[in-house]
Amino acid sequence: MHRCWLIVATALFAAHVGAQDLPKMKAGLWESTTSSSGPKGAAGSSMKLTMCVDDKMQKDMMAFSQNMGAQCAKNTVRRDGNKIYGDAECSMGKMTVKSQSVTTFSGDASYRTEVKSSFVPAMAGMSESSTVVQARHVGACPANMKPGDMNMNGRVMNINDIAKMMKGAPK
Repeated sequence: MHRCWLIVATALFAAHVGAQDLPKMKAGLWESTTSSSGPKGAAGSSMKLTMCVDDKMQKDMMAFSQNMGAQCAKNTVRRDGNKIYGDAECSMGKMTVKSQSVTTFSGDASYRTEVKSSFVPAMAGMSESSTVVQARHVGACPANMKPGDMNMNGRVMNINDIAKMMKGAPK
């Protein structure tokens, strides 16, 4: 459940920044580590993944994130140099998620995102969460990965398949 939420949180972050003129990411293999806090008193979680990125995949992700952002009651974004600040309030079923994010880009080869979120009603015992995503370009995509492929702990899925699943998810 928590790993699924990390993917959703990442998509909500993308909804923050999707409408902006983002720095173009370098094509190739990206490695990211996502760390999130757990419910009060519980250990948080960390997830590492690699993803094959190209220009078309970046455009597709931006289009998908703009659609997600359109479903939010509030979705404001402000860019200041290499930083993008986001503030959103979105409904996921009967739950309202409020989040604030700051993403700092270092050229086209790395970025760091910090997201603070609150959930009403609480999600799996959590009313608040802090998430940090650190990502960097690590080289060319391996021959066995195509653009959009993500490898999470040996499990490979394509971001386009996730987008299709989320489009069909109940609101």
